[in-house]
Amino acid sequence: MEWVAVAIAFLAATAAVWQAWEARRANRDASAHEQGAWDAQRRVADALERQTQLAEEAARPPVPWVFEALSPADMDQRWRAVNRTGFDAADVHLLTPDGAGEQWIVPDIGAAVDVPAGEAVGFTFIRRLSSPSTRTVTVHWTEAGEQRRYTHPVR
Repeated sequence: MEWVAVAIAFLAATAAVWQAWEARRANRDASAHEQGAWDAQRRVADALERQTQLAEEAARPPVPWVFEALSPADMDQRWRAVNRTGFDAADVHLLTPDGAGEQWIVPDIGAAVDVPAGEAVGFTFIRRLSSPSTRTVTVHWTEAGEQRRYTHPVR
């Protein structure tokens, strides 16, 4: 009768060890699946963020001319307007609200010039005690036979 109790105890111990081993294996599998789900969620979040970024960029109107200050604003500040239209701009000229009477914005060009895509046209903002803090500069150009313009405040 004792040998039956020993056999039952041995079978119970074997079953307990087998259940513990199965529980650990299931826990490892669940952890691997959890990591996989976490990685998938991260990929989805990254893709949604990129889609949002693309939608915001598409909603923003393109800036055809980028104005860059080349020197500090203390005296006669040098500027350039870079052609970001993606096309060669023909008959480019810079204008201000005061037109020919402008004394604060002096273009480097006297007449209309052609500006290839990615190239720039320069001007000087004359800075004196009596000069305005801001002037508006308008770039006029011809693109594919159509007149275009872009206005930008220079500070």
